Amino acid sequence: RVRCRVLRLQVALGAFPTQDVVDARLAPEGSSVLVASRNGLPQDLARMRAALVAMEDPEIDRETFNRLDKVFHVALADAGGNQLMSDVTGAIRESMRTPILATLTATPETGEHSWPRMLATLRADHRAIFPAVEAGEGEEAADRLEAHIRSFSAHMTSAG
Repeated sequence: RVRCRVLRLQVALGAFPTQDVVDARLAPEGSSVLVASRNGLPQDLARMRAALVAMEDPEIDRETFNRLDKVFHVALADAGGNQLMSDVTGAIRESMRTPILATLTATPETGEHSWPRMLATLRADHRAIFPAVEAGEGEEAADRLEAHIRSFSAHMTSAG
């Protein structure tokens, strides 16, 4: 029953402008990262760390990076301990999978806005968020998360 509601949410989100979805995404993720910074369990941190390590693969392709990005963000939400927030985060992130992948795929191999530069920025963003969560610095983690999501959203908007 809950999965049906989540599926309906995923389908419905496709009807909203990207910026509205981004704004809606920030509420549960921001809240979850605050709680995760206080109460994240070792297994939650391990899932985040594993996703980050896998994202560092020098041969990573865009689709794999997109999948691991979702794993990282959902692990952050799971670490908050609120199943509803986690499900909403997963649903929103899943609804954005195709547009995010389209942005990554459309990013050129060279130039100022190249895939290698974008990849370096996204990796750096994740590497900044995780230690703040791990150190219990919830406000810092939430600020870094918001900057990360808004920055990539701006890139999606300008690319699309």
